[in-house]
Amino acid sequence: MNDRIKYAYQDPNDDLHDMMNWIIDNPPDQWCKENGFAATEQDDQSHDHVPKFAPTESVPVGKPLPERWNWDRILEERAKPPPPEILAGLLHQGCRMSVEGSSKAGKTWSLINLALCVASGQPWLGVETFRCKVLYMDFELKPWFGTFRLTEVGKALPVPLERADNLVYWPLRGSCYDFDVLLSDLVISGESQDYGLIIVDPYYKAAAGIDENSAGDVLQILSKIEQFSEKTGAAFVYAHHFSKGNKADVDAMDRASGSGVFSRDPDSKVMLTNHQEEDCLTMEAKQRNCAPLENRVVEWDFPAFKIRDDLDPDDLLTISASKMKKAQKTNIFDLLPVIGEILRSNWEEIAREKGIKPKTFQRQLTQLVDDEKIASRELPGKGSPKMFRRAQII
Repeated sequence: MNDRIKYAYQDPNDDLHDMMNWIIDNPPDQWCKENGFAATEQDDQSHDHVPKFAPTESVPVGKPLPERWNWDRILEERAKPPPPEILAGLLHQGCRMSVEGSSKAGKTWSLINLALCVASGQPWLGVETFRCKVLYMDFELKPWFGTFRLTEVGKALPVPLERADNLVYWPLRGSCYDFDVLLSDLVISGESQDYGLIIVDPYYKAAAGIDENSAGDVLQILSKIEQFSEKTGAAFVYAHHFSKGNKADVDAMDRASGSGVFSRDPDSKVMLTNHQEEDCLTMEAKQRNCAPLENRVVEWDFPAFKIRDDLDPDDLLTISASKMKKAQKTNIFDLLPVIGEILRSNWEEIAREKGIKPKTFQRQLTQLVDDEKIASRELPGKGSPKMFRRAQII
């Protein structure tokens, strides 16, 4: 019987291999008799489900530890080529990267751009990419909004249609956020080794219920991310947010919210910090496996990003500049009639008179649609003009 049971755990890489075979070879009553303890009474069923391990002997759990390498083994490993790069000078396959920024700073848009750029082999934020299959795990957006963003970015890059099937979109909002379950699903489906890059947006959805200020809690969820990356062999990218407040005077490595584990765990980090120029972000990268990258400024030219070589990356948005911008900033929602509708062209004209640029109008409009604060209807005629109104509050 024991031999037949062992066949189920004969794979030494199975996490239960060592533990289950130890239990099979050392049944509780047998161990008790051999070590001078009273054996369990046959009619006592109250604790049969609890394994009775030796109190002084540890039970091995999980995969066996790696072997210790001598110098010859070190040289053998060094002679192998490094893992393939996904992002040149920034991210290798099998490694992890975080993309960090303030709330509403465009992290999701940047990750969607990343997914499509890698899927089609186009540069991302000025960084060369190496084309591979990409899995985009979306925990945040409803499927319609997620697909809207993907197709809009695809048109703006543009992504060649023949390469569109290199991207797989997994809408997970309101579904399962447990990495163990999601990984099991990929394994069962046979897709676990299909992807060169897996993107999780955002991290905090998958980490619901943990204290992000607790190093132990954060390490627990990041360990799951590490296992996910190790099991799939893919590069793993996730979004994380800055702590509250202006970040101009905070070191880039310390801008992330929560425990310092966030700064130390990823192999690479990309920080997107507000620049003094409207709709622009300073991109700073930190990585442990590659040479440093120069800081650069990127502009969100809806719905994609472009490099702004004419701007200084060090001109971050300071507190005083931020207050001035807030005082001058007008939200296009405030320009909508309280009752009734307005033609988009008329709405844009009113916004233009208030100093709002067309790209800023489009960015705010997209956000209002995502937040379901406005409603629209198409009119018949050339160009399908649209009428907009404030959404009904029920």
